[in-house]
Amino acid sequence: MAKAFYYPINEEPFTSDEKPTLKEAQEFVGGYVEKFPKRFLPKGFKGELLMNEDGRLKNMPLNEVVSKQVGFEVVGPAIVLQGCKF
Repeated sequence: MAKAFYYPINEEPFTSDEKPTLKEAQEFVGGYVEKFPKRFLPKGFKGELLMNEDGRLKNMPLNEVVSKQVGFEVVGPAIVLQGCKF
């Protein structure tokens, strides 16, 4: 079953049983969506990481929750998809 975990900045994370459409993902991350390459994610990380493609250029704040999960700095709102592909 598909699960989408949403990690906004300065708000509580929330989940959905449906994967977002491209438009919904763009609205949540605040711009173009980048699917982070799986080969750069830590071994054992389950899911796909979606974030704002231009997050650093837009000086988006650090997403501390997701950064701790993946072991590197992620900026801006992020989505983790499990059980489905984007």
